[in-house]
Amino acid sequence: MKSRDLNFQNNYIILLIVGFLITSIIPLIMPTFQESLSIPYRLFVNIIGLVIFFRSILYKFTYKNFNTGFLFVIFWVIYLTRLFLDLYLFEIEIFEEQSKSYYILSALSIVFFPTISLYSFNWSKVDFEYILKWLYGLLLFALLIGLILRNNEDNELRSTGGVFMGVLNYGHYGATLSILSFYYIFVRRSYKIFKVIYVFGFFLGLTTVFITSSKSPIIALGVVILLYYLVFFDLKKIIILLILLIIGYFYFIDFYELVSKYYPNAFLQRFIYSLTEDQSFSGRENLLMTGWQEFVEKPFFGSAFLIQNEKFIGSYPHNLIIESFMALGILGGFIFIWYLKKCLIITRSHIKKNSNLVWIAFLFLQYFIFGMFSGNIFSSELFWIFSLILILTKPEKFRLKHK
Repeated sequence: MKSRDLNFQNNYIILLIVGFLITSIIPLIMPTFQESLSIPYRLFVNIIGLVIFFRSILYKFTYKNFNTGFLFVIFWVIYLTRLFLDLYLFEIEIFEEQSKSYYILSALSIVFFPTISLYSFNWSKVDFEYILKWLYGLLLFALLIGLILRNNEDNELRSTGGVFMGVLNYGHYGATLSILSFYYIFVRRSYKIFKVIYVFGFFLGLTTVFITSSKSPIIALGVVILLYYLVFFDLKKIIILLILLIIGYFYFIDFYELVSKYYPNAFLQRFIYSLTEDQSFSGRENLLMTGWQEFVEKPFFGSAFLIQNEKFIGSYPHNLIIESFMALGILGGFIFIWYLKKCLIITRSHIKKNSNLVWIAFLFLQYFIFGMFSGNIFSSELFWIFSLILILTKPEKFRLKHK
């Protein structure tokens, strides 16, 4: 492939990961844009992705990628078939506020078309160092602008402050910045002067999580850090983790109170409530159990891609594994489990080998946790993107020269 095409692919990966955040921040910077640019962004990403895919379809590595990532294709062929049958043949019940085209466009334009374009990449030529640097810089810039220009006029304790996206997505972008900052500070070597920036980035990401009052981003951040130290076991690193936990224990509340002074939020209240109150009859728990019950009632082919119980009509279980069984039955559920198992094995391998794609493994874990708490199959694009990148890359080819 030509170097121009390779550079284009590098930039396209960056666009897939952080483009939605950038387009959602623009209305804060340029008030003339009164609405989100997410629709033009999605359209642009789809067109570019399909162009890349069809231009590269004759290359040998494209077919090799399909052989490597066949589970993704099989799962999504089954899922899209289910989606179209449910909407246009069985005519299942959906949310009154949504249209049939919403689900079709979400599945195709948010997840399937952008992700399927990754099969056309020559992954041995992709410059992950370039991608990481630009990704980190854009995240830092966007979240800092979002904080500086934040709109607090609505006095809501859980909001994005005028950024055109959901609070959970925004909170997880904050967690992503903190995870990448952790990677730069503790996993790989970097100049001390840059570590000041990475420390700032870590706390900026944490601040973003706090002001969205979202629990799953902070859980994902904690799990990623803990799993890194457990898998890449080293006495020195374990001691560092213990020191961090001790420091965090004494200064976490102080930092949170400082953030809350300028950006009122309900993060701590919601987190404490979830730990101390009985959650057996919470909405999330009921959705989870309802999704499982619908699978049990129709285990072979699944019930529908959305919950059909009258109480939760048109919703989803907020858990990718339960949703895969509910929507696709035993076959689809086990294909998803098989796919997930491969991703987790590769994740462990990247961490164990200390590869320069550890950060991809970290972000896969983060968005997998997001999917297990709040996500759905048809719009969890970053889970699918990072998982497929893991599948299509081989850990032994991406080993760090320094430790």
